[in-house]
Amino acid sequence: MPLMYSRHIDNEAKLGLWQISEAEEFFHIPELNTPAIKHPLKRKQHWAGRFLLNELEPSISLSEIHVQESGRPFLAGNPYFFSISHDADQVAALVSENAAVGLDIERIKSKIAAIAPKFVREDERRFLSMADLGGTAGITWIWTVKEAVFKWYGRGKVDFKRDIQIQELDNDGKLIQSRIAFQKLPQLSLQSSSVLIHDLWVSWIHHPLLLGE
Repeated sequence: MPLMYSRHIDNEAKLGLWQISEAEEFFHIPELNTPAIKHPLKRKQHWAGRFLLNELEPSISLSEIHVQESGRPFLAGNPYFFSISHDADQVAALVSENAAVGLDIERIKSKIAAIAPKFVREDERRFLSMADLGGTAGITWIWTVKEAVFKWYGRGKVDFKRDIQIQELDNDGKLIQSRIAFQKLPQLSLQSSSVLIHDLWVSWIHHPLLLGE
């Protein structure tokens, strides 16, 4: 399971991206009860994601992972926040001890561009003409940013086009950072970060989500 990318977001948050090359049995954790997943690839991704999470933070007890009604996994009675994302034979995980997180990975592909009108605002299209963000690559980047916000929020019922707006962008050629207006929590100023690894976008949000917000 070779490490493709790793990053310390701050002193308390770690991100890892792996290429899944091992057999499914490599990732099995005997004490972990997981739902029955019939599709072989999805089952392997599920196991690999939890394996990677434990590699990033060994103190996490995977048996404490539960899933909210919205589909967001969380750790019961554990101080860590985490997010996991898969795309084919890649899996990524982000874990933090001090803030809520949301993570998404997506390979650049034409099917994302086909549904762009459903999630790309007209005032966001100016970003698509910026260096290295043209066409399908830029649309895929917007998708991963908004998916990361959705996962960070974790409460469902988010309209990607209406509720999430990319307002500013800083692209230094290695890391893209953007300011996000999120209508569900307008009092917060969110920032997303993204990197392009070969043809795979990795985007994440790392920001406190206080109870009662």
